[in-house]
Amino acid sequence: MVVIRTNGEALRECFGNDWNRTIQDFSRVIGFSFEGEDKTDIKIELNPDRADLYSVESIHNQLEIFARGVHREGRFLSGNLKTTIKEVASRPFFIAFETDGISQFFHGNRLCSDFLEFSDRVSESVGKARRKFAIGVHDREKVIGEISYSSISKDETMTTYDGLTGKISDLLNEHEKGIKYQALNSLNKVFAVSDESGIMSVPPFFNSYRTRTTSETKKLLVDITATSQQGLDLGFRLMAGYFLSKGIDVTIPASFSNYAGMLNSKKIEVSDKRIRKMTGLGKLDKDEIKKSLSKMGISYSNGQCKVPLWRVDLMGEVDIIEDFIKGYGINKIEEKTLNNNFIGTENELNKASNSLRNIMVSLGFQEVKNFVLGDSSSKHQFFKVNNPKSIEFSKIRENLFQSVLSSLEKNKAEPFPQNIFEVGDSIDTSGKQKTLMACIMSGNSASYDAMKGVLEAILRSVEIENLSIRETETEELIRGRAGEIMIGDKPKSAGLIGEVDPIIIDKFKIPFPATYLELNLEDIISKARAI
Repeated sequence: MVVIRTNGEALRECFGNDWNRTIQDFSRVIGFSFEGEDKTDIKIELNPDRADLYSVESIHNQLEIFARGVHREGRFLSGNLKTTIKEVASRPFFIAFETDGISQFFHGNRLCSDFLEFSDRVSESVGKARRKFAIGVHDREKVIGEISYSSISKDETMTTYDGLTGKISDLLNEHEKGIKYQALNSLNKVFAVSDESGIMSVPPFFNSYRTRTTSETKKLLVDITATSQQGLDLGFRLMAGYFLSKGIDVTIPASFSNYAGMLNSKKIEVSDKRIRKMTGLGKLDKDEIKKSLSKMGISYSNGQCKVPLWRVDLMGEVDIIEDFIKGYGINKIEEKTLNNNFIGTENELNKASNSLRNIMVSLGFQEVKNFVLGDSSSKHQFFKVNNPKSIEFSKIRENLFQSVLSSLEKNKAEPFPQNIFEVGDSIDTSGKQKTLMACIMSGNSASYDAMKGVLEAILRSVEIENLSIRETETEELIRGRAGEIMIGDKPKSAGLIGEVDPIIIDKFKIPFPATYLELNLEDIISKARAI
């Protein structure tokens, strides 16, 4: 949850004398919590998905749309601001924009400070504590000439927005923001946004005193730096969207006009038939759909919805239907009883997994759990994840081999022998999800024969007969000491068994030999009589 702290006076200025009831009623529509008893310390807790509402002015703007149909939408203008980017290794994505007219906004005297608070909340939450993107806010009238984003020496001197002067290397260790975001200071160089008069900001740490905003600021310049294109898109949509949603024009460098246009042109197809089906409103007409979506700030025409730039939470048809229900009024949708006679039963695969866990524990093995996603260092994790949150979770595992070996590696300081197992999901080479049980034995007595004894004990427990081992070759197991597990009257492959190659043992720095067993649970279920 993201918390906005404010007071009754500020809310009265935005929402009128009856601000308490107004916000309480609106909170039930949008879905946020509001504690307004103490008028000097009021908390508004918002769900993470509505990042566009992370300020008092933004909530007021959404209420204006919902209750009074007041739609404001600023324009993208092309400006003559010149920007250059060079030698920025760790945060290579950058954009800047200008905005004017904030003094003409209804609450213009507070808009600048509201935006500063909004940008801080967004960069901390959606921006992952500035790891994903960081925001710099400047008084446009104090910015001189062309803007550059480039690497600079830590020996450069600057004065931070709150008046602390020194070398950047010292400020990173002394300033509260430098200390707070110290983990992001991993390189010998830092990167700065500068104009012709010097440093404006050192993202993601601090802005300069020279270009700081004040209560007299009339025009803003906002810079956004990011570690990925996705982060830049997200930061730009929210920061530029803050102003556009309030009817304030945003001016971008001419070189970025195509970029802004692309982000601002997203549409989602919505079937009125599906809206009727999901809501139970069989007689709903298109005019009512248009009216209800309009109350949420979404334009609807010919089965398509134009997604406002700042609504980063709207990704598909279901999201649009959810907003339709909020606009229409969930209290107006009739409750109905589900007409079915189904009785829930335990999932067969889960039942088999639990049975197998009990067997493995009785055989002296200890269970471990690992992530289905891993890093790209292993060739076995070959299906790539689009836009991963981090490189450590960028690929999907093909089997459980590396997972259980990694568990041994992490626990190599513990006494041996170690016998561990894992039941978990993976994706095979055809892209099909499968549930596996893998176990590993490591110690002086670990051998193929010992692991085969474990395999035979498992199959006896689930009453599977006709076991045979067919010799096979894999890169992980020793040649001549590895086999494919065949079960049933009509032999079917159900897994793999063998001694782990010493090269791999050495790679994982495991001090003893190891043997490996892997079973496909679906194959076991199809042949077992006792699960």
